[in-house]
Amino acid sequence: HLPFANFAKKSDGTFRVEIDMPGVKKEDINITVDDNILSVSGVRKYKNEVKEGDYYLQECSYGKIERKFRLPDGVDRDKISAELHDGQLLIELEKE
Repeated sequence: HLPFANFAKKSDGTFRVEIDMPGVKKEDINITVDDNILSVSGVRKYKNEVKEGDYYLQECSYGKIERKFRLPDGVDRDKISAELHDGQLLIELEKE
């Protein structure tokens, strides 16, 4: 599943990534940087209250979700912070 995302440069020169991750818990999110690629993955788990075969309609996707972003020049890969707020993952990327 490919979640919706925004990636923007802020007026102070830092960067912000916003990724919609409703239903994903903080402990199920993984953020890595490798070869100038920011990778964000998570797992939206099924709730045990209803069996998969008992749905009349199922539009919500479950399982692994992942996005990858090529980082612009000037990002300090050691100064990346993230927080999950109301189902949206907010990642702040500092300048070198």
